Amino acid sequence: MTDLELVVSCASLAAGVLSSFYVAYLVRTSGRDRPDSPDLVWHMVETAPYERLHNVIRK
Repeated sequence: MTDLELVVSCASLAAGVLSSFYVAYLVRTSGRDRPDSPDLVWHMVETAPYERLHNVIRK
C-alpha cells in the first residue's frame, strides 16, 4: 500500500470507531428527561410575563 492509502485507511478506521462511540452515547442518553431544578422552576415562575397571558387567550 502506498502512504496515501495507509493514511486514508487509518482515517476511515478512526472515523468508524469515533462514530460508534458517539452512537453508543446517543443510545444511552436518549429518552432521558431533563433533571428538575427547583431554582430554574422558581426563576421561570418569577419572571413569567403573566400580563401578556390575556393576549394569548383571546386569540
